[in-house]
Amino acid sequence: MVKQKKLPIKYILLDMMDTLIPDPFYIAVKKLCGSLEKFNMYKNPAAYLSFERGEFKVEDYLKNFFKPGLLPQEIPFTIEDFVQNMHTTPALFPEVEKFLQSHSEVPLAIASNYSSWIHHHIQKLGIAPYFERIFVSYQMKCRKPDAAFFQQIIGQIKIEPEYILFVDDQPANISAAERIGFQVLQATPDWPKALDRFEWNKKADGTKL
Repeated sequence: MVKQKKLPIKYILLDMMDTLIPDPFYIAVKKLCGSLEKFNMYKNPAAYLSFERGEFKVEDYLKNFFKPGLLPQEIPFTIEDFVQNMHTTPALFPEVEKFLQSHSEVPLAIASNYSSWIHHHIQKLGIAPYFERIFVSYQMKCRKPDAAFFQQIIGQIKIEPEYILFVDDQPANISAAERIGFQVLQATPDWPKALDRFEWNKKADGTKL
């Protein structure tokens, strides 16, 4: 079977957590409870999904954070502890920082499952100027890997998915994007090193955009 040639990339969509920076959530979990398994004994699993989809405002999320019926003395951390840790912004992965500082080929956008707290991290990192757009689930009212998430982005940037590179650490999100037609790259801390395997859109004079 002849392998279809990939089309030149005109746009890059980047997940944020565990793609640009280590996810503050897992850092907070380890610090507060030692393990995700223990943390899950206390948190209401539905609350954050509602927060990420924009169904909950911050106050709703915090009110519904813990499982119903738990007493404060049964929980080894407070909601204030959690919020403080979630607002501690990790540094960019070193290869990502180098990529953002040197990249000029095609426009970039963030495409993240996250709450309104994402803007705190973007501001702390000072990375907003690198991105043409920021797509976040709480504003879009849907989350990856839902097809609606990707279709909204396509509708706004007006570029066919075959010309878009989607970078994400979650296999389910990668698979969903690939089914729609995106070119994809599974994120590791040094994922920018793998970009040379893709073709890039070029100007009429042959140079990269």
